[in-house]
Amino acid sequence: MAPNEEEPRNYSGHITFDASEPVQVVTLLGPMDKSELKGLPYWTTDDKTFYALVMVPSKSAGSTMFSGNALALHTMYQEPFTVSYSIVLTK
Repeated sequence: MAPNEEEPRNYSGHITFDASEPVQVVTLLGPMDKSELKGLPYWTTDDKTFYALVMVPSKSAGSTMFSGNALALHTMYQEPFTVSYSIVLTK
């Protein structure tokens, strides 16, 4: 990592949500070397920096612990959805 680059932040906590349709809780972990991701789902924007994807199965409401660089709620449907959520960070 170059001297001016900031180390990626890692967050841990608990999310509780209630969505208008089933959603996946998705966490990004990384950056990782591409060789570490063999067989795992991953995300990249530049084909140089890779993040493993950790996905909690879809449901409309619930809560789960998370740890990673980013957190998202995702659906496979193309229509917009609404969600109410609360997050408690532990780190």
